[in-house]
Amino acid sequence: MSEVKRSLNRAISAVIVSLVLGLTRPCIASGPTPGVPPDSPQPAVSPPKHYWESLPYPTAYVGGSYLWQQVDDSLQGIAISSGMLHESPRCRGVINREGMESFLSRTSSSDQAIWSLGLGFEPIVALALGPVRALPKGSFGLEYREHNPDHGLGAFLGIGATVDVWVSRHVSLGVGIERRYSYPGNDKTLVGFTVRFASDKLIAIIPEE
Repeated sequence: MSEVKRSLNRAISAVIVSLVLGLTRPCIASGPTPGVPPDSPQPAVSPPKHYWESLPYPTAYVGGSYLWQQVDDSLQGIAISSGMLHESPRCRGVINREGMESFLSRTSSSDQAIWSLGLGFEPIVALALGPVRALPKGSFGLEYREHNPDHGLGAFLGIGATVDVWVSRHVSLGVGIERRYSYPGNDKTLVGFTVRFASDKLIAIIPEE
């Protein structure tokens, strides 16, 4: 038993050391170097040692979410999404991160079902710790309620925060919470668990600039 404990302690220590080394490495810029034209030779940089320093660029993704909404009668459902995000630099601390996605969701309870079609956005900054990202988020769009009360079309605005973890170069897991204000209808708190697959070969379904 003591040998098992020692092996476990060594494994935990190795994970902690690897994480600390990853958090203390210099920043790795994503994409072309600022100030250098994209078609010009890029300055040589040391190759990244960690997968979260070499994510696909540009980072387009598709995602799926499990949703839970707390109102008078709890609603549960799913969402699908498609979007694009950009991070720079990829290092520890406050980084620039901008993202936009389109999504379609359906949540239901024993006496109501709500369809939502909207845009989600991640404004400007995020806190990065290795593969972990903590950041604010928001959304807006249209809702359709299948039953009374408030049957029919409405609108919503959401404000919240999320924590994402890149578990590989192409897959991230996230958990978020959002306060959603609906008209007509009850305001609610939305909790979501999301899986995203990212690739530079995907095309994001979002409005063109």
